[in-house]
Amino acid sequence: MRRLRFAEHMDISSIIIILLALTFLFLAELSYAGQPNSVVQARSINWDELFQALKTVEKSPSDDSIKAFLDKIPEQFTEDQAGDEDKFLEAIDGSEVFEDLLVKGNPFMAEAAFRLMAFILPGAFYEDFFIRLGKLATGHPRLFLQMLKRYKSNFEYEYPVTMTEILDIVPDIVTEEDWVRRNREELRLYEERLKALKSVTDPELIGIRDECIKVIEEIIKEIKDRSKKIGTEAG
Repeated sequence: MRRLRFAEHMDISSIIIILLALTFLFLAELSYAGQPNSVVQARSINWDELFQALKTVEKSPSDDSIKAFLDKIPEQFTEDQAGDEDKFLEAIDGSEVFEDLLVKGNPFMAEAAFRLMAFILPGAFYEDFFIRLGKLATGHPRLFLQMLKRYKSNFEYEYPVTMTEILDIVPDIVTEEDWVRRNREELRLYEERLKALKSVTDPELIGIRDECIKVIEEIIKEIKDRSKKIGTEAG
């Protein structure tokens, strides 16, 4: 009888130990899941498939085609890549449909652009994306900040508020008047962007908004200082 009771006691103890171990593992998994890039593994990216998806969007820009395009882009950078990346980047860099949808605030295309920034190194494509995202910030500041907050880890160097389409407005700088006009137009673009971002008052976006505002205010100060210098030299 004693042996039977002891065996029963051991069985219950074993069960308790197992349950405690499982609980510990479960809690550890929850803690690990809270770390960036831990549980959700980055998917692969196939640039050729993405190129075809872009062409489908250009041919028929619907929510379905844009969502299908977005779904082919991982949320985070991955080394698991296939296809011709340069071909895709050249295509999207020259895509008027992509730019139009992005600048007009299509939420799927905005998210696609923010995801793609994880894969684009500084250079021509990088600057073009920054200019387009800057236009999004001016025209749709709330959407811009929502996406930036979600994908801020994709911006290793700087936030996409530091470039404007100024070269489209003042392409050539030859004379002193060109410099004056460039500074004036550049100041206007950044002040418009600053005003747009300040209009966003969502509590969850205030932090990221203020970070962007600080960057823009510093740029505006530099432009004003440069303008004063040009005026002094001209005088």
